[in-house]
Amino acid sequence: MATKKLGWLIALLVASPVFYAGCGGDDSSPTTGTGGSAGAGGSTGGSGGATGGTGGTSDAGGSAGKGGSTTDGGGNVPDGRIACGTVNNGCNPTGNNPVCDLPNNRCVECLTNMHCEAEATAKICDLTPSTTGMMLPRAQCVQCTTDAHCPAGSTCNLTGTGNTVNTCRVACGTTTCTTNPTGNNICDAPNSRCVGCLTNADCADEMTDKVCDTSVSPTSMLPRYQCEQCLTATDCPAGNICANNNCVPTCTTDAECSADGGGDEPHCNPTTKICAECGADSHCTSMNQPFCGPEGECDECFTDANCLATQPTLPYCRLSDTNCVQCLDNTHCTPPATCNTQGRCIGGPDGGPTTPDSGPGTPDTGAPDTGTPDTGPGTPDTGTPDTGTPDTGGGAG
Repeated sequence: MATKKLGWLIALLVASPVFYAGCGGDDSSPTTGTGGSAGAGGSTGGSGGATGGTGGTSDAGGSAGKGGSTTDGGGNVPDGRIACGTVNNGCNPTGNNPVCDLPNNRCVECLTNMHCEAEATAKICDLTPSTTGMMLPRAQCVQCTTDAHCPAGSTCNLTGTGNTVNTCRVACGTTTCTTNPTGNNICDAPNSRCVGCLTNADCADEMTDKVCDTSVSPTSMLPRYQCEQCLTATDCPAGNICANNNCVPTCTTDAECSADGGGDEPHCNPTTKICAECGADSHCTSMNQPFCGPEGECDECFTDANCLATQPTLPYCRLSDTNCVQCLDNTHCTPPATCNTQGRCIGGPDGGPTTPDSGPGTPDTGAPDTGTPDTGPGTPDTGTPDTGTPDTGGGAG
């Protein structure tokens, strides 16, 4: 019985190195192992972890390698930008769409009202489904999505296109006006239109344009109703006058206009007393714009006399564009010619204006023929009667 037990023990001892090597012994074992099994891959992160770790060293079949580490999905994202799914380069935190909409793999303007806090008026994040494309949430900052977002007396416009959609509007005759303080938000009810102001009080929040211009526009024949810096010199600081609704410094000599290096406005206009392109015709050096106008600008003409002096065939100055033209109305054309919108006479025998013919030739004045006698060779018969001079010859009586 003892001999049998001893045999089992010897067999066990002989098999032990093989068993030990198969299990991958410690690093100090002199016996060459078969190599540890590959390490388990790292857990998936983003678009997947890196490659799993390598197996144990070829030494004594060392311990299995470690699994691979994880990486952010979307690949490499430049510094300062926000990783967002597979969006190339991520989202720009200072751009128009700085927020990552990860479920839809896109960058958007907002996902909550908090993202719209910096906006002047569009403080509501519109998450209603878009009517185009994939019907995704709009994710845009707007002024309103319901009437509850609007001031009392106004409603939220949810129809149409452009920058009037999702804005608060107030009824104005047959139209509606925005409540946006930077737009034409004042109702001119009698004319069913939205304007910038009705009185100076409506311009109080403007930085410089604090005067309401109520003068009548020559095109619409309605009050302008726009906020301006000035209408007259009394609206300007001392030493300034009002030119084209802007307050500008006055001048008395060209020397006061040299601060800009003699550029666009080097001359003091004697009429307006402000620095301008010209103060006299001599300042206008272009052949096409030889005359100085009352506002200090060089142009083709300002009076009919300017046109007659430079372009006699175009004798009339059209003040709407300061151009010399052939006619201003039908009375300037020879009937049946008429004056077209380009200032030319058309439809007549020669299409010319009613200017006298100054060509060669002496006109027939209608004077009677004076019957000038023929001055050719030969003596004309004067009609003198024969005097009957007697014959003085020597013949017999």
